[in-house]
Amino acid sequence: LTLQFCIPFPYKSEKGLDKLPVPWGIKQNSTNPPRDGERRLMCRMLPMTPPPADYKSDTHLWPKGTFLTVNGERVQLVQRKQQSHDAKLWKGMCNPLDLTSIISDPTKPNTLTLCTREKDAPYAIQIAICEYNSPKMLLEQTISQSIIPFTQTSRKIPYEDAVDIAKRYVGLQTIVLDDSDSEDDAKGVPVTFQLTCPIGMKPMEVPVRGTNCKHVQCVDLFTFLH
Repeated sequence: LTLQFCIPFPYKSEKGLDKLPVPWGIKQNSTNPPRDGERRLMCRMLPMTPPPADYKSDTHLWPKGTFLTVNGERVQLVQRKQQSHDAKLWKGMCNPLDLTSIISDPTKPNTLTLCTREKDAPYAIQIAICEYNSPKMLLEQTISQSIIPFTQTSRKIPYEDAVDIAKRYVGLQTIVLDDSDSEDDAKGVPVTFQLTCPIGMKPMEVPVRGTNCKHVQCVDLFTFLH
């Protein structure tokens, strides 16, 4: 696949929510991360076939074994890797491609060339100017009434109801070991949960779980967004 594109002139210098123009051609690193409201030129792909039941991605997925160049220069992608123990398995994270630092003049024709091991699987490709929101900003948007009504993004539960729900979850997930005919000998093995986030291993500030999740254990919202 070869795709040629250019950005209309007004977008070359138009300012984002950060009141600054798009930083075309400027490399990003850990000491120079994007700012909230900064505009970036992003490239992503989505499979057009119906997803399987265990399909996790709904925003971006590179085809298996993708090789991509921009204006003749190879670009390193964060994509799934073929497994050495099973050549049919491809696992790992897929990140969209940030083209902002690669392209110095978006108003001139730029050529993107892509090849992949998936020959017959249809994919859609999108190149769009997006505004960056940091995990901290997303957290504030989620819990702030002034930005997004909390009832539209999350559901608040009164403390007493939360205690009842937690007790019910523990009861449903308690395992009873019964290897005798006597009910007195049956012992319940309680389910334990921790106050630290299982992802970030730090105390949870905003403990949350999915709407349909039945686990007792929560995760920290900021860590999850990050």
